[in-house]
Amino acid sequence: MVQSVFCQSSLQSRGKVYQSRVEDVDELGERIKAAWEELDQRNIDTAVRQWRTRLHMHVSRQKAITFNTSCLE
Repeated sequence: MVQSVFCQSSLQSRGKVYQSRVEDVDELGERIKAAWEELDQRNIDTAVRQWRTRLHMHVSRQKAITFNTSCLE
């Protein structure tokens, strides 16, 4: 399966957050905020569209399974 653009971008951000030892929760929060600000909104929008598409397909598949099994009863 091909990784989404957002996933690749978030992995890069994770590397920046944990590039050196985190001293405390406040420092971790600051690093996360800085990494979040570097994320490109287009990547987030793409990830949301991909997630919606997968969710829609899953729900449609579950409805079909439910319908088919209810017909057997």
